[in-house]
Amino acid sequence: MKRFLAFGIFLLIFLSSYSVAYAGYITVSNVSFDPGTRTFSFDYISNPPIYSPNISKVAIHFSYPQTNGYTYLGAFSCTSIHCDLFNPQFADWIGLYFNSNLYPSGTNMQTVIYPDPYTGFLSQPFTMESIFPLGTYPTTTSTLSPDPVANGQYSGPVTVTLSASANSSIAHTYYRVDGGAQQTYTSPFTVSGTGNHTVVYWSIDINGNQESGKTRIFTINQPPAVDARGPYPVNEGGSVQVIAFGTDPENSPLTYAWDLDNEGGFETTGQEVSFSAVGHDGPTSKTIAVQVTDDGGLTATDQATVNVTNAAPSVGAITAPLEPVAITTVVNASANFTDPGISDTHSAIWEWGDGTTSVGTAAGGVVSGNHTFTLAGVYTLKVTVTDDESSSAQQTFQFVVAYNSSGGFVTGGGWIESPSGAYIANPAFTGKANFGFVSKYEPGATIPTGQTKFQFKVGDLNFDSTVYDWLVVAGPNAKYKGTGTINGEGDYGFMLTARDGQVNGGGGVDRFWFKIWENATGIVIYDNQLGSSDDADATDAIEAGNIIIHH
Repeated sequence: MKRFLAFGIFLLIFLSSYSVAYAGYITVSNVSFDPGTRTFSFDYISNPPIYSPNISKVAIHFSYPQTNGYTYLGAFSCTSIHCDLFNPQFADWIGLYFNSNLYPSGTNMQTVIYPDPYTGFLSQPFTMESIFPLGTYPTTTSTLSPDPVANGQYSGPVTVTLSASANSSIAHTYYRVDGGAQQTYTSPFTVSGTGNHTVVYWSIDINGNQESGKTRIFTINQPPAVDARGPYPVNEGGSVQVIAFGTDPENSPLTYAWDLDNEGGFETTGQEVSFSAVGHDGPTSKTIAVQVTDDGGLTATDQATVNVTNAAPSVGAITAPLEPVAITTVVNASANFTDPGISDTHSAIWEWGDGTTSVGTAAGGVVSGNHTFTLAGVYTLKVTVTDDESSSAQQTFQFVVAYNSSGGFVTGGGWIESPSGAYIANPAFTGKANFGFVSKYEPGATIPTGQTKFQFKVGDLNFDSTVYDWLVVAGPNAKYKGTGTINGEGDYGFMLTARDGQVNGGGGVDRFWFKIWENATGIVIYDNQLGSSDDADATDAIEAGNIIIHH
């Protein structure tokens, strides 16, 4: 108990004992008494403020001249800052009981007022202050469900549960969501919508004790987005790289997985992967899909189209006779082929070089055909393999030599004007080139015999044959092939093509073509009809001499 002297007036303040977390005060000032109206008045300030300002009890203590005791006035009026007590009786002191919603039940400020014996009450204003304990504030906690994912965010709508406790009963629990209107909590509520959310909540007990608002901030994860790009073109049997680009509103790391077989499972991981068209028969379109997943487990998918185009088959080298064959002999030819369209079917056409064609057999990766030549000649074979989508591939074979050992022989002698470019070592060399030759089959022989000489003095080139391989005589044309030397050395192949202008169809002009190459490398040494196919006829007219086809 403490005593204070203020303007000759003694004040006695009693403090109740509470174990609390906070303290407040009430300041009373401008205390006065009007004898005429018998009104006791004062102003007050409460900190923290009284939300429902009133004084629930005013106690008057009597010790003189009446028996000691208490009486409670019922006639009083209070605002938030001022109180008037009407018709109080003479007393030793007046106790003011502030039993409002803010303070714990029974909390009071007892102000002992010693009256002036002449007036019966205070003779002048004074100020007094009472410091007293406040009640413990309520405590409210929040729980969010379901649990957050790995990145601390929530993958969907969040249920918020609030729980409050206090020394006395809880009157109300309030909350606001994202700055919205205040709401009274009655049961768990749901917050939805992607992005950041803020829930502010607090409770008030039945004594008016209100805790400060608490804040719970959480994020509902926003899903990523992804673009699978495309369409992607690829040949059947081939492959193509497919790539996706994903974004995430929170810039979270993304993982990628692809469904390349359109079966609903995302088995192939990686942002960029390879799509294989092996086993796909084009033309066709395939749907693929990609899925991205953020670190919160949210996903996004997108689809793309792969356009599988038909691929033409590929034909390998033709296998055909390398040695000359006699006319009327069956010539067999074949080649392997592949097609990435494994379910494709195929057809084949053979061109035999003599103006005739025939349908081949194409199955199991092998194309084959056969033909019988009736005329001697040097023939280029060609095969065309076509799949069931009309895509095709070709291969050629040079040359099949068909000979007629009783078909005649050829002789010739004279010279030509060697053209520019014919002598490969120095294409600028031109001038006179002499020749002389004979080639024929002896009775019953399959390899011709004879001799061939060719001389180009400007290039210091002297060629002599050593052996023949084959001879073909057909109408006005003769062609034969063999081996020889240059200036007495080396191993060189040659082919001589001649035309007798005097034979029917010969055109009246003798013509000569001579080609020499190195057998080991195939490098051409001389060719006065450079660029012509080996099965072509001679076009270079001789300057002097003659060429004779003998039948």
